[in-house]
Amino acid sequence: MPFTSGDAWLAANAIPLSFNLLLVMSALGMPLLAAVNETKGRAKGGVLARKCAQHLSRLGLWTALFTVLVAGGAVVMLVTRTQTLTGEIAPVFAPLLLPLLGVWLLAALAYDLSWKRLKSTPGTHLGLGWLAALCGLGGLFVFQAFLSAASVPLHAEQAAAPSLATLLPPPGTDFFWPLTVGHLLLAPACASALAPAYVLLRRPRDDWGRDYYAQSLRRLAGLSLLFMPCYLAAHGWLVWKAWQAFGQALTTPALLWPWLAGAAACVAACVLWRVVCRAENPLRHKIWIWFALLLLWAGLAAFTFSGLRLLFLAL
Repeated sequence: MPFTSGDAWLAANAIPLSFNLLLVMSALGMPLLAAVNETKGRAKGGVLARKCAQHLSRLGLWTALFTVLVAGGAVVMLVTRTQTLTGEIAPVFAPLLLPLLGVWLLAALAYDLSWKRLKSTPGTHLGLGWLAALCGLGGLFVFQAFLSAASVPLHAEQAAAPSLATLLPPPGTDFFWPLTVGHLLLAPACASALAPAYVLLRRPRDDWGRDYYAQSLRRLAGLSLLFMPCYLAAHGWLVWKAWQAFGQALTTPALLWPWLAGAAACVAACVLWRVVCRAENPLRHKIWIWFALLLLWAGLAAFTFSGLRLLFLAL
C-alpha cells in the first residue's frame, strides 16, 4: 500500500491532532509532576522544588482550560458527525466526563491560586494537588473513551451505537493494557517536556535566581528522559498487538516509515534532554529544550498519522 493522495489529508489532520494530544496529555500529567515536586520540597525542606511546583501548577491550569476547549470541540464533532449518535454519546460520557472534569478543574484552580492563602496549612494545599493529580490520571481513561468513540465507522448509522462497554474496553481486550500503560507514561512525559519551555518563558517575570532555573531545567529534562523511553517501550507493545491483529499490513510504507520516523524523533529528543540534564549550566542549552519539544511534537504527529492510516485500513 504505497503513499496516496489521501495520505496528504491524513498528514494535514495528524499535525493539529498531535498538537492537541501533546497539550492534553500535558494537562493530565502536569498536576502529578506539581504534586510530586511539592511533596519532595516539603519533605526535604527544598524551596526550589516548591517553586518548581508553583510553575507547574500554573501551566497545568492553562493546559487544563485548553483541554476543556478540546473536549468540548470533540463532543460537538462526534455528535454532529452522525445524528444516530446524538442520543447515545451523551448518556455514555456525561456520567463519566462531567463530574471528573468538574472536580479536576476546581482542584487545579484551587491548587494554583492558593499557594499564599494556604501557606499556613501546607497539608491542605498538598491535598488539593494530589486530588488534581488523581483526577488527571482518571481522565486518561476518559481520553481512551474519546479515542474509541472517534473510531466509530464513518457510516455509523448502519452500525451498532457505542456503549460504555465498547468505549472503555475491559482489561481482557488486546489493546487495553498497551493503551493504558502508554497513556500513563505519555502524560508525564509530555508534561515534563513542555514544562521547561514554560519555565524559560517565565524567567523574565519570575526572577527566582539562576540556581532555581538550572535545577528545575535539569530535573524536568531528567523526568522527560525517564518517561519517554518507557513510553516508547509501551508503544512498541501496542504495535506488537497491532501486528497480531493486522499482520503484514503493518509493514506497508504508509504505516511502517511514519512509525519509524516518529520513534527516531522521540529518541533524538531524549538525546537532547540528556544534554540538558547533564549540563552544568542548562540555561546555555535553551535552544535544545525548544528543539526537543518540537521533536516530541513531530514524533507524536508521525504516530498519529500511522494510527489514522491503520484506522482507515481497518474500516
